[in-house]
Amino acid sequence: MLLNKNNLNLTDYCDKTNRKPEISGIYITPDETVATDGYVMVIVSTPKLDIKDFPTDSTAPFTPKQVRAIIPANLAKSVANKLQTNTNLPILENAVIKNFKNEEMITFLSTNLEIQEETKGQVIKGTYPDYKKILPTGTPKAQFTVSYEYLKNALTALAKTTKNDKSIKIELYGETSPIVLKSSNDLQTTTALVMPIKVEK
Repeated sequence: MLLNKNNLNLTDYCDKTNRKPEISGIYITPDETVATDGYVMVIVSTPKLDIKDFPTDSTAPFTPKQVRAIIPANLAKSVANKLQTNTNLPILENAVIKNFKNEEMITFLSTNLEIQEETKGQVIKGTYPDYKKILPTGTPKAQFTVSYEYLKNALTALAKTTKNDKSIKIELYGETSPIVLKSSNDLQTTTALVMPIKVEK
């Protein structure tokens, strides 16, 4: 089972209040990693790469793919920091789960071909919330493809006139109309429009 920085750098979305230890870490499953603070949830699929291509000098088999565990945010950061961009061998941009001892201790293995590094840590006890239950199903009311840069720029402008609750309003008028975003405080209002990208069907 392989994980890259996209899977491990979800610590900003973990709960930092410690009110629920189960969501203070990143949940690892065979198909994806998940992080939530109870208000925002981010799900990233695991890389579509063959674990057999991961270089190792160990003859021990890797842990079976069915690993499900909550790993602490600091452990995820530690593993992510050891992964470097490698355009020649993208497999090296991943860590592999080498061991999952007694479902309590987890060991990640990363390498740059010169050295192999193991990072170990204890998993968080508890049951991760059934996040699949809250995923919307059925046909969406509206669907858009937008530039994340344009959307980020719009949100930056809106943030300057939000109230204390930092809320913005989103208005949808159809797949070919711009998304309208609004914010206001006691002194000013901001309206931002983000045009959808036309996608050939």
